[in-house]
Amino acid sequence: MKEVLLYIAEYLGFLWEHNVESNDYKITFSVSSPGSGCVVITSSRIRIQLVHHHGELTMEVEPAFIKRSDGYIPYGAIAIEVLQHVMTGERPAPGTRVTGEHAAFLRDHLDDVVAHMSPELWPILKAQAKAIGTR
Repeated sequence: MKEVLLYIAEYLGFLWEHNVESNDYKITFSVSSPGSGCVVITSSRIRIQLVHHHGELTMEVEPAFIKRSDGYIPYGAIAIEVLQHVMTGERPAPGTRVTGEHAAFLRDHLDDVVAHMSPELWPILKAQAKAIGTR
């Protein structure tokens, strides 16, 4: 869990810098076990999940309108590196560990990312992400 919290503190503070009604990020779920941890950050339009497991830190996003029965984001969310590839056309560096570059992408493209979390645009984004994942 320590790695997840350190990443949030070091790279994701921008989510709370201008916390207004339209930008209402909150930590809505967290769980920790020895060597692992998960934190879900939620606003009215987007959910961001950070997971540290087996030494790897991952980040996934999904729209907040998708209902869940427990705290975890279900399979089907989009990994941040795939989202970055879809939205910028730039293939991320190999590896599964989330870096500060992923947070910088999210910061620099947050309005566009959030806009794609709508019920109308999510299926399109999801299909583009799936196509990239099968290449």
